[in-house]
Amino acid sequence: MTKLHAISALACLLAAAPAFAAERATTSGPVYVAPQPTLQTQTDTRCGTRSLAVCTRERVVSLRQLSDGLNRAAAIKPDSKPQSAADQKALESYDQWLRDTSAEARSLAAQGERALSQPDLQMSFNLQYLALQSKMQKQNQLEQMISNVMKTKHDTAKNSISNMR
Repeated sequence: MTKLHAISALACLLAAAPAFAAERATTSGPVYVAPQPTLQTQTDTRCGTRSLAVCTRERVVSLRQLSDGLNRAAAIKPDSKPQSAADQKALESYDQWLRDTSAEARSLAAQGERALSQPDLQMSFNLQYLALQSKMQKQNQLEQMISNVMKTKHDTAKNSISNMR
């Protein structure tokens, strides 16, 4: 395996040699001066053709709206009190998840606000935004699955009751 690494490193050096020679020829002194690295903060493939700053602004607004919406959802009380302790615990657990996710979105929005004034932080913010988005999609899939199972159980019980008549 080490021979393969050595061969690939040699191939990279050989491929870079013409560019190195051209850059060295353009420098005025005998000392090689490396070109300044450029930050890749202008565009991001996940933002399409929009600049990263525009994408960051849109995501900050989206996170604030998400946070507000989740807080409102957590504040909604059910029409009737849960009948079992397990149902009450599940409701409290879901409300807590809503509040925690709202706080996470609010915190990330604040970080995005800071990133707008510091372009080097924008890439990090946008990666964290995508991670939160992925986490919420997974949670949504889980909730949808549970909802489908509960609907199936309800329909089965309803059909059993109606078949007894």
